[in-house]
Amino acid sequence: MTPLKLVVLVVAVLFLGATAGYAFRDRESQASSAVDVGFLRDMSTHHNQAVVIARTALAGELPEEVAVYAQEIIVAQQFEFGLMQATLYRYNEDPLGDGNAMGWMGMPVPEDEMPGLASAEELSRLEELDGEEAAELFFALMSRHHLGGAHMSEEAAKEASDPYVRELADRMARSQVSEIQEYGAARARLGIGLPDGYPESPEINVPPERDSDDGRGPLLLIGVGLVLAAGVVAAVAWVVAGRVGRREDDDVEPVDDEASS
Repeated sequence: MTPLKLVVLVVAVLFLGATAGYAFRDRESQASSAVDVGFLRDMSTHHNQAVVIARTALAGELPEEVAVYAQEIIVAQQFEFGLMQATLYRYNEDPLGDGNAMGWMGMPVPEDEMPGLASAEELSRLEELDGEEAAELFFALMSRHHLGGAHMSEEAAKEASDPYVRELADRMARSQVSEIQEYGAARARLGIGLPDGYPESPEINVPPERDSDDGRGPLLLIGVGLVLAAGVVAAVAWVVAGRVGRREDDDVEPVDDEASS
């Protein structure tokens, strides 16, 4: 094997290796996308506050039927929190974020500004209330909280790459919307109003949407560029090798049959 042919062989092997390596890299990244990981982290934080709201309201001696709703929140949200944390561990991902949220939706905000979350002032006020007043603020905060959670869950149900996460998010979105409706019916049945400043239908502040970038765009361009470059080099080397080979054949002097005999 001539040196030139050896170079062609090496380039061809590198081309195949780059192609295979890029394919496997892309396949591994599909195991848990930025949407899957981001949703599970953010919704874990969201669920944690729901539990805080429910426990704080229960300390205010809620009416018996309202207390049942608070207890249901604690049980259900802690159970779903456990499912989400277990999934993050299965992904081998850190269950805690970096203090920022919703980048996976193209709407990056600080973690404590996710739609639906109660402010520190609202939680402090809930601590000071008892009875029906505590029930009023509890229903107002949880209705808005669930609406914010449904907003994120609906997005994850459409965009997550893991079918398990899509199904989990879809179930959360439907249950949260259903509970908002239940709270409205319970308030009407029990004659419980809403605190001043809270609308009958909950509202959330949705951050403006931005172009999301999970970091795969540049990697995709680099990977494709490397593969194409390797292919071009291999093709050029192969053509050069062919031309050199033909020149070597042309330079060989023909054998004189009469002289050899």
